[in-house]
Amino acid sequence: MPDLADKSGFSSEQTAGPFGSWSSRSPARYHLRLAFLGLIFGFVAGGWWFQEEALFSEPAFDGKPLRYWLQAMANPDMKEARIREAFREMGPRAVPALLWHAKRPDPLWKSIYLRFYELAPEALRGVMPLPETAGMRSQYCQWGLHLSVAGPRAARDAHFLIEGLGSPFARDRVVIVNLLGSIGTASGRAINGLKQALKDPDPRVRRQAALMLFHADPSISEAVPQLIEALSAASPLLRSDAVLALGRVGRRSDTRVMAAIETAMHDPSEYVRAEAAEALARLRPRENEAVAAPTP
Repeated sequence: MPDLADKSGFSSEQTAGPFGSWSSRSPARYHLRLAFLGLIFGFVAGGWWFQEEALFSEPAFDGKPLRYWLQAMANPDMKEARIREAFREMGPRAVPALLWHAKRPDPLWKSIYLRFYELAPEALRGVMPLPETAGMRSQYCQWGLHLSVAGPRAARDAHFLIEGLGSPFARDRVVIVNLLGSIGTASGRAINGLKQALKDPDPRVRRQAALMLFHADPSISEAVPQLIEALSAASPLLRSDAVLALGRVGRRSDTRVMAAIETAMHDPSEYVRAEAAEALARLRPRENEAVAAPTP
């Protein structure tokens, strides 16, 4: 009887696979292919490991890493004063890790568990543990960011924040600009970082940097172009702050400033219009007094 396998073109000792033929006659080639697959798996696992390994270099306090202190915020037995002390001592060095933790999404298994928790009867929810969610972790990180620039290391370690201005995420850069503004004139590096952020490619970062510069030192006039730009922002609060700042740092002789404030007089927000009217009233008398002042 003829061998049907021979007619089909395949040997009974050879099968086809996605990487070619897997022959029982060449175990060396079989092991080579297994090694190749293992190498691919190693690269994938290694990439994940290095991502997690970055957490081991995060700052620590009292011998415990930042992740421990984030989790401690959910522990009712942990003293709040101790948590405050930890983040203040870690200072701006903790900011990159906090931003990383804040963006971590929930894994698939946790999302499924949380959905089941929401649909479970109340009696069952009473005995089901509630794990830390991405939303909870983000709130803890926000508190940690605030505390990190409220301690004695904030002004000294401001360069860690300035390095963060190179982040590819505009939202992170906005957060860093706000933190630099919180440090303010306590650190010349923080002021220089805000001036650097005035040239950021994202308009949201530039606007926030201009406002932070104004609140840190109203005598700084370098941010006038960015303040004018902020008048086109979607947020009425941001436009109101920009008009207020222009009224303090601008001059009537600057036609750009005056035109921007007069345009803000027709803003749809009554708060922006009120700030614009106040800014015009503040600028014009100042210039009139300067002109009327006798020359020595």
